Formats: sequence, C-alpha cells, structure tokens
Amino acid sequence: MNALPATAPTVDESVSRARLAMQREDWPVALSIWNDVLSRVDHAVQPFWEGARARVLMELGQLDRASREFERLRRDCSNQPPGFVGLAQVATRRRLWPQALAAWDEVLARFPKSPDLPVWTAARASVLLELGRTADAEQALRALPTQGPKPLNVLLTKLRMLIASGRPEEALLELDSSEHRSLEVPAVIEKRLDILLCLQRLGDARQELGRLMGSSNSPAVLESVFNFIPALLEGWERTRAWLTLLDRLNALESRGSEVLSTAVPPPHTLGSLRPRLLLALRDYQAYLHTLSDTPPPGPPGRHRDSLIAVAEALRESPFPNYHKLKIFGIGLSKTGTTTLARALRELGFQVLDWFNPLTRELMCDDDLPLFDAFTDTPAATGFERLYNLFSQSVFIYTVRPIDSWKQSILQHWRRHYGVNGFEHARRELSLPDRFHYGRQFRNLRQSLYFNHSSFEAAYLAHDRRVRNFFQDKPPGRLLEFNVFAGDGWPKLCGFLDRPTPSTPFPWENRKP
Repeated sequence: MNALPATAPTVDESVSRARLAMQREDWPVALSIWNDVLSRVDHAVQPFWEGARARVLMELGQLDRASREFERLRRDCSNQPPGFVGLAQVATRRRLWPQALAAWDEVLARFPKSPDLPVWTAARASVLLELGRTADAEQALRALPTQGPKPLNVLLTKLRMLIASGRPEEALLELDSSEHRSLEVPAVIEKRLDILLCLQRLGDARQELGRLMGSSNSPAVLESVFNFIPALLEGWERTRAWLTLLDRLNALESRGSEVLSTAVPPPHTLGSLRPRLLLALRDYQAYLHTLSDTPPPGPPGRHRDSLIAVAEALRESPFPNYHKLKIFGIGLSKTGTTTLARALRELGFQVLDWFNPLTRELMCDDDLPLFDAFTDTPAATGFERLYNLFSQSVFIYTVRPIDSWKQSILQHWRRHYGVNGFEHARRELSLPDRFHYGRQFRNLRQSLYFNHSSFEAAYLAHDRRVRNFFQDKPPGRLLEFNVFAGDGWPKLCGFLDRPTPSTPFPWENRKP
C-alpha cells in the first residue's frame, strides 16, 4: 500500500513553528518559515508577521535589510507598532543611543495604550542607562504600574539600573521579591550572579554556580555557568569546573532530543559551548576537530565569527606567528579603552577588551596568537614585553585630562566595588577573596595603581613609562589617541592604514 502524502502545514501551524524557532533563537530556520508564511498570505494585512521576519533578519546581523523592512512597515502601516518598534530596536542594536532614544520616544507617544508599553518603557530605560542618565531611567521605571505581574525584561532593566547606580543590595531585594526569582533562565541567573559579585559575596556566588552545574539540564543555563567560572574560580578549581561542565555537556548530548525539547535551549548553544570549553582547556586539537565536524551555527555576533577566526589562527603556519601585526591599546582604564576596542572591531579586527569573550578569562598570554588587538589594563601592564615579543606590533596610547580621569576612576571604584577613595581601595585590594578574578585582578591593579601614592601619581608614572620607552623607538609604532579631545577615524585609520568608515566614530561609556 502506498503511503499517503504528507500534508503541508497550515499557515497558523507554520506561524507557530516560526515563533517556536524564534524562541529557540534558531534564526535561519525562523527566516525560512516566515518567508514561506508570507509567500502564502496578503502582506498588507500581516504587519506583525512581517515585523517578526524583519526581527529575524536583525538577529542574523542583516541590519540594513531589517531596517529597510521596518521603514516600509512604518510608512505603509503607520497605525501599527511593528515598524516603529523595529527601527528602535535596530538603533539600539547599532548602539546609536540618541537615535534609539528618539525612536523609543516615538513608539511610546504613538501607541500609549499598547499592552507592550511596559516592555517598550524598559527598552527605553536601557538606552537611558547607556547614555549615563540613570536617574531618568529610574523615573521611567517608577512610572510603570506596580500591580500585576512584571514582565521579565522590566525586572532585568530595573536590576541593571540599581546596579549602575551603586545599589546592589536593593537589586538583590528586588530580585528576591519578584515572581521571576526562581526562574532558571540565563537572564535571571546571570543577573543574580552579577549582583552577588557586586556585593562581593563570592562564596554565595560559588555555591549557586555549583548548584546549577550539578542540577540543570539546560545547555543555555550551563553556558551561563561557564561564563562565570573564571570570575569565581582560580587554578585547578577553575580547570576542574570546566572538566565537570564538559562531562555534563557530553551527558546532555548523549541523551539527545529528550532533554533538548524540554529545556528549549537555543540550538547554537550546544554548538558553541563545546568549542568554548575546549578553548578554555587549551585542547586546541579537539577544538579544531569540533569546528571541522560542525561549524558553529548561529548569527554573527553569537561567538560564531570569533570561533572561526580563532580556528583560522590556530591553523596558521607558523603558530604562533610572532611577525604578524598585533595592536595593543596601552592606556589605563577610563581613558577610552572601550571606545578604542569597539572602533577596532568596526575596522575588522578581532579584539579582546579586558577579557576573552570566548573563555571569559582575563586576557592572558595564551590569547596573544589568537586575536588581532588587545585593550585595557592587561595589555597596558606589560607593554614593553609585548613590544619585544611581536616584531610588527603597534601601540595606541589612550590619554585623558588627568582631573577628569581621576574623577572617573574614583567613580568606577565606588560604583563597582563600594570603596571610597584611593587608600580605601588599596586596603580592600589586600583582603583575600574580595574581588572577582582573584590574584590576576589584584596583580593588575597593584602594579598599575596601588604601588603608587595616589591615583594621580599612578597616572603620571604610567605616562612617563610609556613616553620614556617609546622615545627612541622607530616612528609608526606608537599613536597617542585622545577621544576626549576629538580624535577619531582619520587619526586612527591613518595610523593603521585602513579606509575610513562612513559611520560616526563610536564613544562608549560616555557620560553626559
């Protein structure tokens, strides 16, 4: 007897499948399904479905194409929110904060009675936080109704606001009193661990880490655990945690779809977590074997590009290549190092800023052959050795007026570590188990700052050290860069011999 032909899914069934794929962050599959759905219906009456497809394009990194689709929806369906919301999301994704704020303001003004108002308000508040307007973000969140369940992203934005304003105790109380407090999803888990780190409750954070590692069947949660291991564990304890996590991952993979269907993880998680673990364990052969078997899925920006770039570096001959161009940003923290890192990424370099986003460790010697550029204090601490190690290395010295730098570095220590003043910070640094990343963090801070008499003395000593070292070096090896004085693409691209981008020069962590 011949088998009956399979029945094609209805439009409603396909829409459900597309939404499930989006929930699982399986963006290529979601795009394929949405394309099929929209080929079978009248586009003019389905702006929300078209908006969903445009969002998938955004998640796949196709921001220009997504922006065009959102613009069309904004023009043709001006009485519906998808186009307006989508343009606000694209501006946010591009980190164009003033433009994003204006776009969210328009969304809230046009659709003040939408049930999505709390979600949009939280998105706008997140932009305000990026602009340094913490008080305005808090005011916006306070204006939301207090009755009824609070959407998760509203809670997360409020927690972020409380942390940014130096109130981690309030953040922990807010989380523990929320209906989402026991929700074991990455966003909640990572925010709780962030808060415990801010409170210097490292023992509690380690206990939570161990519990999750031993009990969770979700690869997405295990990836969150992986992200915090280097901040909380050192030496053999760190290595043992990675090996335990690898065993857990092997067990989950062997159980197959039964676990995956219940945990509903992003499908890229299993594909990216394994090579990240192998890279952390320095098992380069297994890392390359894993990527050659199954290239990491997922959109650009979800570690995919970095995983592939590291694999290409490992395959180079010779490895390591000490004659390859390396870029080192050797300014102190709060001199524009984050801005420099983002600018270098926009120029096409693989950049480590402070830590390795694949292994989540602070930058170390093992990273040097694998990436192109390095910024922040791990690069600034030993720049002389880096100069002698890589014959084609170039150095970018980010500077800032010393008075504003001192104010910023004091605010940084106060907000993130709860200390007031240089001497207080020095005393706290001498205490065991006080700061994340353990001895490596303390060593970096001690060598750059606290072997001096004050923050001003530390800044001046580093400045003399840089200038004295490079005064007799060949021209073209050092660039002094002052984003606070207006330095931007022309100066940076001229130094690196790169074409000047058409986009505005970034300025990260800018305060009003």
